[in-house]
Amino acid sequence: MEKQAVLKQLHLCPAEIFSLSKTPGLTAKTENFRENLIKKLKNYFSKEELSIIQALLLGQRKDISAKIYEQYAAAGAVHILAVSGLHVDIILLILNFVLKPLEQIKHGRIIKTLFILILMWGFATLAGLSSSVVRAVSMFSFVAVGMQLGRKTSLINSLFVSLFILLLINPYFIFQVGFQLSYLAVFSIVSLHPKLYNLFQSKFKPLRYLWGLFCVSLAAQIGVVPLSLYYFHQFPGLFFISNLVILPFLGIILGIGILVIFLAEINLLPLLLADLYTKIISMLNQFIAWVALQENFIFNEIPFSGLLCVLAYIMVFGIILISQKWNFKNLVFLLVSIAVFQTGLLFEKFNHTTSEMVIFHKTRESLIGFRNNKKLQLHHSEDSLASVENILSDYQTKQSILQVKINSLSNIFQFEAKRILVVDSMGFIIFKT
Repeated sequence: MEKQAVLKQLHLCPAEIFSLSKTPGLTAKTENFRENLIKKLKNYFSKEELSIIQALLLGQRKDISAKIYEQYAAAGAVHILAVSGLHVDIILLILNFVLKPLEQIKHGRIIKTLFILILMWGFATLAGLSSSVVRAVSMFSFVAVGMQLGRKTSLINSLFVSLFILLLINPYFIFQVGFQLSYLAVFSIVSLHPKLYNLFQSKFKPLRYLWGLFCVSLAAQIGVVPLSLYYFHQFPGLFFISNLVILPFLGIILGIGILVIFLAEINLLPLLLADLYTKIISMLNQFIAWVALQENFIFNEIPFSGLLCVLAYIMVFGIILISQKWNFKNLVFLLVSIAVFQTGLLFEKFNHTTSEMVIFHKTRESLIGFRNNKKLQLHHSEDSLASVENILSDYQTKQSILQVKINSLSNIFQFEAKRILVVDSMGFIIFKT
């Protein structure tokens, strides 16, 4: 929270809060509009389908159940639940097509560009101005202007200009995981996709299209895998299947979704269209659930430190260099980066030779661990083990624990040359003589 400029915390009761009679600002008005829209959509969709619609089109993921979110994460498709570059790119294409007749009037291109920018930023505001959607709309604003001026726009330049502007506005964006993953994914796609796509040529158009989707997915994964392993310690092995199936239909899903939201807002949404969209979202969820069930292709609890993350990105940079220009210098850089990364792996493997005592943080419950190299002895109070399962799993993954021995909690422990006394909340302890 400190890295998001949240430095203090207040605990207030309702009587201590005074509401000012003030005209709502843009953010409040947008939030009220979004909430009213969601209330109207509740008349047509179940809670499960509505939560996905909110995530896809309104940037609201708070109502998605933990089970569904975990399924999307396991299937490698969680990125479609966050309004980002993929969504904004599709919306830009839709707006460019719908507003094309404006080009026939005088100064039509300028008017069309202004409409596109206003609608894109309106969508970003409706989606809550999250870092991912702000980044995407900023970048594609430059792309939209370039498209209407008939000039070839450099996506790399647009990417870094938007990055520079956003960090000037809010430097704390750089610490947001979604912001980091979003920029790395786009940078990797722009850098690697053309080279990967040219590796295979086919005269069969559907095959070329599928190959293009696979290359986009692969390029994005190359860019985000090190950071994903560092933060989440898992890798979805079937990400390419999820993307090959979902991405071709995502434009249709978003296009129909925008129409559904517009008609619902003006109270003209036909039940037939609402039922159709419900079936589409339901089929999407069922497919994701099926992919998530293929547990043999989901790799969890992968230890990956900050050092390995940095070394991995040096290696990724080497891959990008060699893909852009094949020469001896770039080849040497790539091979050396691979060797350094392997050295880092060996270092991490044999570096966990230490002893420590850990008191796991869980209110009203006790869980104490004693680690000796890659072995962990746990001492816990009644029912405390189940409630700290996630914390314990994270600790095991980070410290590369291979063996865990579980015991009940005692009053006295011996750690190295020190005796540890455990006192309960009443302040009493009974010594056995």
